[in-house]
Amino acid sequence: MSYLVYEEKQWNYPVFGILLIAIFGISMMLRERSPAVWLGPSIMSAVALCFANLTTTLTADHLSWHFMLIRLPGWRIALRDIASAEVSQSGCLEGWGIRRTRSGMLYNVSGTGAIRLYLKNGKTLRLGTRDPQRWMAYLQPRLADLQRLPS
Repeated sequence: MSYLVYEEKQWNYPVFGILLIAIFGISMMLRERSPAVWLGPSIMSAVALCFANLTTTLTADHLSWHFMLIRLPGWRIALRDIASAEVSQSGCLEGWGIRRTRSGMLYNVSGTGAIRLYLKNGKTLRLGTRDPQRWMAYLQPRLADLQRLPS
């Protein structure tokens, strides 16, 4: 049975401000009644809303993360597949969202704090977080326990 160890929700509040402006603009455009005028901004607002929140969850046996409430897209990694982890930073130029960077995939919605995961298959990824040290305090003991177990 996999029990919840730690969970963090990372919000991008500026996106909500932009969405309010977009919704106001869309409501003004609806006066035109032409779908060509309001459909594009409506779709862009819906996509932005889907990536305004990143939830990262650590359970006894896996680490998972997903964007917004619909949980899609979402990812999951078994803790036994993680070789090591460390506190990391994402650069300002790397941006937010789902990014392929020189040092592997980056999943982030705000700020520059992150944890870097080195996977046993050779891949590297970073997960954005407001408090990387707290994440490491929960994650490191579980990874150390798994390394002590016989393969």
